Amino acid sequence: MKITVVFLLCIIYCALDVRADAIALLCSQKAGFNLPDLKSIYEDKSEEQMKKLGCFEACVFQKINLMDGNTFNVEELESRIRELTPDSFTEDVHEIIEQCISEAADEDECVVARKYTDGALKQMKFLDSEWNNLSYKH
Repeated sequence: MKITVVFLLCIIYCALDVRADAIALLCSQKAGFNLPDLKSIYEDKSEEQMKKLGCFEACVFQKINLMDGNTFNVEELESRIRELTPDSFTEDVHEIIEQCISEAADEDECVVARKYTDGALKQMKFLDSEWNNLSYKH
């Protein structure tokens, strides 16, 4: 859960040229919920709440130019994520983004955003566990 919240905040953080709180508020309203309810919507996991969450995420991605309709802007996404990661992860970042985008393909922008976010979170959790395994061995 902690990684999920951090990931969502990183998505919003990528909007360096605009106020992140304004984007989050606008997108939560567009998705049909109040921003303070974001945590409970994520924890609910019902189909209806996941649809709202996906629409919120799609809106945020679109507002920060990472997504156009139901299509991700791969170059912009990679560029922004590289700003937050060490240079040695460049190839890993590209592979993760490509895999997550491929698995998220759908006609519905809300579904695409939700699937992408879920895929990226799974990858982050996997990488975190791998890092912890390596740390314990040394």
